[in-house]
Amino acid sequence: MDLDAIDVFDLDGTLIKANSFREITKRTMLVLLKHFKLIPAFALIGSYILRRTRIWSHIVFAKCAVNIFEKGLTEEEKREICQTVFDENVNDSVLERILASKCSVICTASPYPYVSRMSFGKDITVISALDPRGFFPDIANIGDGKVKNLIAYFGRNKICVANLYTDSFDDQPLINLAENAFMCRHGHIQKIK
Repeated sequence: MDLDAIDVFDLDGTLIKANSFREITKRTMLVLLKHFKLIPAFALIGSYILRRTRIWSHIVFAKCAVNIFEKGLTEEEKREICQTVFDENVNDSVLERILASKCSVICTASPYPYVSRMSFGKDITVISALDPRGFFPDIANIGDGKVKNLIAYFGRNKICVANLYTDSFDDQPLINLAENAFMCRHGHIQKIK
C-alpha cells in the first residue's frame, strides 16, 4: 500500500449509520435466545448489567460480548449477523469513496471479530479494537490510539493520511494528521479540513 495516499474511514456513524457493536450484540442475544442457548444469553445480560452499572469498563464488556459471540454462535450465524448489520446500515456515498480509493483503511473502535466478517466489496485493511493478532499498542483503537495503531500497522513513525472520513471530533488526532478531513452525518459528507 502506498503510504503517501492512505484514505482512512471510520466505521460506525460513517461507513454505516449505526453502532455496529450495539447492533451485533443485540442480534447475538436474539440468536442465542432463539436457539435456547440460555447460559451464554444470561452471561451476556449479566455483562451488560455490569457495564451499565459502571462496574465494568467498556473494553471489559466488549471482550466478554465478543467472547460470547465467538463461542456461542456458528460461523454462519456470525457472518450473517455482521453482514446484515452492514447491509442494512451502509452509507452508500461513503462506500462509493472506499471502492474508488486505491488504498482504503478502515480504522474503527468496533471489535475486529465483527468488522472482519463484513464484506465491503473489495479487500480493505481493517484496524480495529480487540484485534486478535495482538500487535497494536491500543486495544480499544479510540482517539489517539487510532494514530498509534496506524503507525504500528504500517511500521513507520510517519504516515500520511490523504483523506479521513469520520462522524466525530473524537477522531481529532486523525483529523490533525489528515491532509483532508470529511465529517459524515445523517448520510451527508462535509469537508471540514
